[in-house]
Amino acid sequence: MRWQLAAIAAGLMLYGLMFFAIPTLLDNPPKLINRLPALSNLSLRDVLWVEAWHIICAHPWLGVGPMQFAAQPNGVGAHPHNAVLQIAAEWGLPALLMLSTLIVIGFRQFVIYLRRQSDEISFANVLSFALFASLVAAGAQSLVDGVIVMPYSQVTLMVLTGWAIGICPSSSKQNLRSVSVTSKRWIEFSLLGFSALLLGIVMAQALPDVPYLPERMQHYSDVHPGQRFFPRFWQQGWINE
Repeated sequence: MRWQLAAIAAGLMLYGLMFFAIPTLLDNPPKLINRLPALSNLSLRDVLWVEAWHIICAHPWLGVGPMQFAAQPNGVGAHPHNAVLQIAAEWGLPALLMLSTLIVIGFRQFVIYLRRQSDEISFANVLSFALFASLVAAGAQSLVDGVIVMPYSQVTLMVLTGWAIGICPSSSKQNLRSVSVTSKRWIEFSLLGFSALLLGIVMAQALPDVPYLPERMQHYSDVHPGQRFFPRFWQQGWINE
C-alpha cells in the first residue's frame, strides 16, 4: 500500500510538472477544455469511416498507399480514427488479414502464458497482466483514435508489444537456446544491419526535403493565410498541399 501511494504521488507530481508548471514557465499556460459533451457523439468520425470505406471499396487489394488517406481532403481529418479501416484503406484487405492473424496468434499465446501463471502476487505476474491490459486498452483505443498514427502512441505501443513478446515464452525461444553463440551473434548483427538499412532508407527519403521546408512553410502560409503551424500533420494540412 505504501508503494502504491508513493507511485500515485509521484504520478501526480509528474503530471503537474509536465502539464502545468513547465508550460506556465514557457509562457504557454494550459487551457482546460470540457470534452464531456463530445462523448455523446462521434465527433464526425462517421464521416471519416465512410470515406475510409469508399477507399477500401475502390482499392481493396493494395490500398491507396501508406499515409495516403491524408492525400484526399475531406474537411474533417487526415486519418480515419480507426486502425482497422486505416490499414485496410491504405494497405489493402490482404495486409489487414495478415496483420489481424498475427495479432490473434500473439494474443492467444499471451493468454495461454497468463493462464499458466501461479496465483502468487509477484512482480512478474503483475507486470504480465499490466502489459496485457495495456495492449487490450491500446487496441480498443485504436478503434476510435489515431493510436497507430501519433508518434508517441506508436513508440509506446511498440515498447509494450516488444516487452510482452520478451516475457512470453514460445517454442522459437526454446529453439534459440540451442543455437550456438556464433549463430546468435550473426542473427543479432543481421537484425541490426537490417534496422540500420531501413533507417538509412527513411533518412535518404526525408533529408533531401529538409532544405525546402522554409519554402513549403511559406507556401502553406500563402495558401492558408492567418493559420498557425501545428505540431501534428493531420491538424496542419494535407499531403498534397
